[in-house]
Amino acid sequence: MAKFEYKTVLINVMSLYGKRIDTARMDKELNKLGAEGWELVASKSSQPGWGNDKGIVCVFKRCMVIQELKKHIKLSGVFRDHWN
Repeated sequence: MAKFEYKTVLINVMSLYGKRIDTARMDKELNKLGAEGWELVASKSSQPGWGNDKGIVCVFKRCMVIQELKKHIKLSGVFRDHWN
């Protein structure tokens, strides 16, 4: 059975002046975590219903077996250029 690890992140989604959601900022953070093997499994407004929300709470998961394999491959030097 697969084992997973979880990570909870608060992503600030407001633009510099707080007028609207900065989707580019959110995309950048989500893509960074995705590149590290994290998969977004849930998200929710940090302050639902108040109208002054500035962040989204995101829950990510990734398979621990895959991460262990990557570590082993890096340590052994096999495919070093392909596993950053």
